[in-house]
Amino acid sequence: MPNRNWLLKKTEYIFWLLGVTILAAYLLLIGQNSLAQSQAADDFIEAKQALKIAQPSAKKIAPIATSDEDTTIDIASINSSLNTFEAAADQSDKSLWSSAFVGHHKSAVSRGGNSAIALLKIPSVNLDVAIFDGANKHNLNRGAARILSTDSVNGNGRIGIAGHRDGWFRPLKDIQIGDIIELESLTETRRYQINKTHIVTPSDVGILQGDDHTLVLVTCYPFYFVGSAPQRFIVEAVRLTDKS
Repeated sequence: MPNRNWLLKKTEYIFWLLGVTILAAYLLLIGQNSLAQSQAADDFIEAKQALKIAQPSAKKIAPIATSDEDTTIDIASINSSLNTFEAAADQSDKSLWSSAFVGHHKSAVSRGGNSAIALLKIPSVNLDVAIFDGANKHNLNRGAARILSTDSVNGNGRIGIAGHRDGWFRPLKDIQIGDIIELESLTETRRYQINKTHIVTPSDVGILQGDDHTLVLVTCYPFYFVGSAPQRFIVEAVRLTDKS
């Protein structure tokens, strides 16, 4: 009997040690991602400051009348000095991320890629994520991504932004009509107010078409579906003017 008790205590100690080791490894992974994200946010802010210094006499961009021609040259010149913007600021809530997405994100951050073109912020659900140009697999693992068939982040039409339901865009499950979205590019910060959410099939691309100053967020649905999700969750938000 003493030998059996000794064996049970040894087994309990081994499992306890294994649990502590796994927890420490997970915390280290999250810490490494947060450090990279914090540095990336600093790089983005420094780039905006550099743009302001380089153009002290540039007039303020109008809330609605911004055109791609007004900003294309400036963005191209400042992007050349940006370090790779891997993801958003570390204030974003990552507790909802799946363990698989945590691994995909770490791998994508280590690979790097093109600089972000904007930041997307939804304070009501603690979402703060970088936007990359082109909704390919790599960009979606790094952050959110602009759907190339839609308008630019400085355009006046429909701007489509996609994100993974088990990562950055999972907080959209708690979104409410009336919540505010901020879209921050290198040249301006726009505010949008959510006026509609709905569920569509993957083939319903009509929601991405139009010229009505609308921001459209797209993610797979249901949020906790196991396997390839059969539907898409859509958030539509209308742009607010400075007087709104």
